[in-house]
Amino acid sequence: CMNGDNNLMIERKCNLCGSDRKKMIYQENLPHEIDIYRIIHSQYLNVNEIHRKWNYRIVRCVDCGHIYADPIYNAALVEKSYLEQDHNNQFAIDDFILQKTFDGYAKMVESYLPVRRLVQVDIGCDTGLFLNATIKFGFKRVIGIEPGSPAAAAARKIKGVEIWQKIFNENDFCDAEIDFVSVIHVLDHLVDPLGFLKGLYRKVNSGGVCFAVVHNIK
Repeated sequence: CMNGDNNLMIERKCNLCGSDRKKMIYQENLPHEIDIYRIIHSQYLNVNEIHRKWNYRIVRCVDCGHIYADPIYNAALVEKSYLEQDHNNQFAIDDFILQKTFDGYAKMVESYLPVRRLVQVDIGCDTGLFLNATIKFGFKRVIGIEPGSPAAAAARKIKGVEIWQKIFNENDFCDAEIDFVSVIHVLDHLVDPLGFLKGLYRKVNSGGVCFAVVHNIK
């Protein structure tokens, strides 16, 4: 699997407005002539080095200003990489510091939480830091969805939560079943974030809450 293989990479139009007019902001810096699994498996390369050195090309839509990566690895490869990854996404950051960050997220969303508190879902929950911060909100059923085996195993140590080790599938939930869903640093990992949000919208109860965190390019 080489970076130069056209079957690995897909070009995208703007996910918001559909325009194909774009302007490059940051040049891509992807490895050439390298097995893709060297990128996604830590036994080949330190994951901190991956995030420090390698990145997609970042572009801005000329028509609506949306900023996104283009081209990117195809959906099948992205999904496979997350299902087979052998590390979590915390890297070398101290757990205490990270938990404080997620405690802050919980504080931000607390006043917006719905009256009905039956089902809470955290998509891409990693080791469960947000679940740990929000279990106190008292949802009857608390679910974390995480494809990576090491991260899912760590999240299962949190008392009172269900951890599903898989890629999120909207068909796993009935329409309007979810009362509170969180997607923290997840949307920027998706091939079709708008399609994902549209599907998720159908699963959230009227009056329910979706809490999302994304990176600020500035």
